[in-house]
Amino acid sequence: GLQQTLQRIQLENNNSFHQFETISSFNILTDEICNLRENNAVDMVVVGTTGASGLQEIFLGSTTVRIIKSTPDCPVLAIPLEAEFKQPKKIAFVTDYKRNFSAKVLDPIIQLARNTGAFVEIMHIEEENELDKFQLSNKLILEEYLAEIPHSFVPLPFYSSKAKVIQRFLEDEDIDVVAMVHYKHGFLEQLLREPVIRKVAFQTSIPLLVLPE
Repeated sequence: GLQQTLQRIQLENNNSFHQFETISSFNILTDEICNLRENNAVDMVVVGTTGASGLQEIFLGSTTVRIIKSTPDCPVLAIPLEAEFKQPKKIAFVTDYKRNFSAKVLDPIIQLARNTGAFVEIMHIEEENELDKFQLSNKLILEEYLAEIPHSFVPLPFYSSKAKVIQRFLEDEDIDVVAMVHYKHGFLEQLLREPVIRKVAFQTSIPLLVLPE
């Protein structure tokens, strides 16, 4: 099966810059990914996702969620089944400015934007009247890191739920990739918890870039 997949990839997407290696392992998927990361210089894990049993109210499939949780120090790019490849023109970075940013955390966004010429939209939901000093400081740091990348800051009013605000933003702005940092107790972690997912009903066919804290 792996050989058939490899042959199809090489036939449909022949690229001299790409090299492929197939691995067949009698192991738990997340354990095998962790082993590969320890023994190889893996910069990113890319996983296809169909949602949990195909249920629309579930954001990501259980396998994808396990991979994200088992690789807390590695970026994960989750590609929905219905997504079709196109060169990204717009990348959305969703943040509340409540935590510090570092060059390492932001590097996947910066590299993706540089390699594709994409515009980065930093989206923030205004849950408060104005940013506090700590949030303002984090915003300035973020602006410094993204100085060489075309970008803009997009504050949005809070209504009904964060999930609906974000989803509406992604649709209205025709976003190609959405990025979030996987913080403890953050919005993304809430999306990864099944009971909460059913409540927020967040669905998107846009690739999700999960950045490690």
